[in-house]
Amino acid sequence: MARNGEARWTGILYNSFGSSLPAPLQQLLIKTYFGVHSKRSLSLMNPDLSLQTVPEKDLNYGIRIADSYRERWAYLRTLDYGNIRHGSFAESDVETRDPMSDRRVIEFSTGLPPDQLLKNGISRPLAKAALADRVPVSVLHSRVRGYQASDWILQLNHREMRELVEEISDSPTVQELLDIPKMKRLFDGWSDMRAENFADYELFAGHLPQAIAVGLFVKEFER
Repeated sequence: MARNGEARWTGILYNSFGSSLPAPLQQLLIKTYFGVHSKRSLSLMNPDLSLQTVPEKDLNYGIRIADSYRERWAYLRTLDYGNIRHGSFAESDVETRDPMSDRRVIEFSTGLPPDQLLKNGISRPLAKAALADRVPVSVLHSRVRGYQASDWILQLNHREMRELVEEISDSPTVQELLDIPKMKRLFDGWSDMRAENFADYELFAGHLPQAIAVGLFVKEFER
């Protein structure tokens, strides 16, 4: 894989042996080489409440499981959007369709033997064979990674988000649940945000909007 340019030695070593390392060391390597921070450092939950309710093992990103089959199932269970989609349908009467969440697709993919995922230093051999006459070679063998929602930084409105934080900050329940001072401090670093920075993406496009949504939900039901 290293000779083919399919992967770097840091990734090869980590994916091969990372699951044998202590969790704190894994987290340090992930942060150093991949720029992925722990959930604890990104969380906007009230730290006193977080320490009481969230197990430390659930606050680490990217910790390896030795069995890739179990790791993939753990990932699927973590990101089950079924309830979200049901709620969206109830609110808007629009049903979401996702071909990749089809049970048959999931069962097929988790049943593939390892040599159909990586063989002789070539990744995705099955996909490359199946698409050889359907996709241009330049696309099929491209080593460029796509960036989902690459315009995320253009979708955020500094003024509106700050106003929403101010709106929810007078609620005692919100203050109990969320770290309002930390949320307000985030706006001091707004101008330093970079679209290609994964930690910025997680914090400003993920955790902050989610925390604001929780606050607005609480305010609505307090009324």
